[in-house]
Amino acid sequence: QDGPVRMPSHAQCLADRTAIALSKASMAAESAAEYVLVDEATTSTSGAVLRGQTMQGNVPSASISPSSLWWHRHRPCLISRFGLFCLFLWAVFWVSLSDLRSSALSMAFAVANFWQYNVQSSEHRNQASFLRPAVQFSALKFISWGSASKVPTADSRPGCVFIHGAGSADAAPPSSTDPVYWGSVHLRMPQCAFHRFMHEDTLNVGWEDAGLQARVCTLCGAAAPGDNLSNVLIFTHSMGSLILAGALVSGRCALAASARWFAVASPWYGSRAADRLPEVCAGAPAPLDPALRELARRQRFCDGPNGTPSGAYLSLRTSNLALASLAPTLSRIDGTLCGGSAFGLWSFDSLGLQAMAEFTGFGEDNDGAVPTAGCHTAAAAPTPTSAHYTAAVNHYDVTCRHGDGSWGGDDR
Repeated sequence: QDGPVRMPSHAQCLADRTAIALSKASMAAESAAEYVLVDEATTSTSGAVLRGQTMQGNVPSASISPSSLWWHRHRPCLISRFGLFCLFLWAVFWVSLSDLRSSALSMAFAVANFWQYNVQSSEHRNQASFLRPAVQFSALKFISWGSASKVPTADSRPGCVFIHGAGSADAAPPSSTDPVYWGSVHLRMPQCAFHRFMHEDTLNVGWEDAGLQARVCTLCGAAAPGDNLSNVLIFTHSMGSLILAGALVSGRCALAASARWFAVASPWYGSRAADRLPEVCAGAPAPLDPALRELARRQRFCDGPNGTPSGAYLSLRTSNLALASLAPTLSRIDGTLCGGSAFGLWSFDSLGLQAMAEFTGFGEDNDGAVPTAGCHTAAAAPTPTSAHYTAAVNHYDVTCRHGDGSWGGDDR
């Protein structure tokens, strides 16, 4: 409406195009120069390639981001530091491989079981608070403390005998290892001239059985009834402690001054958890906690006639009057290890023992099966160098089957 549009002249258009081209060329040249300088500071070969491209007219794009420039400037330093960090992590893993492997397997089992029970029962949705890291010291440090720096000569080293507790159904000759029950404890005890692990039927037979007590004496070195057991270290777990104590009280063998006895998770006054097994086996009160039900199946609590409690577990009831006869042997024990945490280290037994402790209602510190106070035979301390050690572990952790911790406090 204001009149005809005035078109720019050909000369004006050419001048405008030339100015724009010069501006873009200047920006590209500056960016290319910076790119070449950065890469020369990092890799001479890359710099040469870029310089060749620039001289041939292949100028890199002017739109190089600041993050790309930062990466090219700092790449060598970052790569070298990352490599050293990875090397350090591998060294740490290699040094503690045996502990980390067992802890990782235990953690995996615990997480798998927790997920299973969380899906099956809403009652377990609050169990996450019990999942404490299995990176603490456990029973291995108590059993083997001092052994690495004070290894006796081969001629004077004692033999080491391990007596398991209730739940084993198969009798077999003794072995030099028992990783299923005792873990890798034999690898931590160079002070032993030999390692001898018992394999007896402790599922159907209680600790009072005379034949079982006699075989334990033979296992520990007695050549004849009443012999003294000398130059031997004896480790007994749970009902295994009662078997040996019963053998000593009955005179089937005796401990010489050179023999040492370490009792682990021992129910000297019986266990209220054993008192509740008839209810567990009957599934009452219904519905029974799925974690407890799985623990009872795995540990064979209810393998008696018609699904009743197994005979060995029944011998651990607090109403068993024979337990009082073992009192004279308690002063002969050189050390005790007792658990104070039903959950303990992360393992496939953690949730089951936690459920067992809640079902039993101990009302005091316990390892899921035995109260801590009823396990020790003298004043205890939460340090592994103490002769009587209370650890934040459960009834099965103390056998070392769930591995040792790698970091953390000595309370585990």
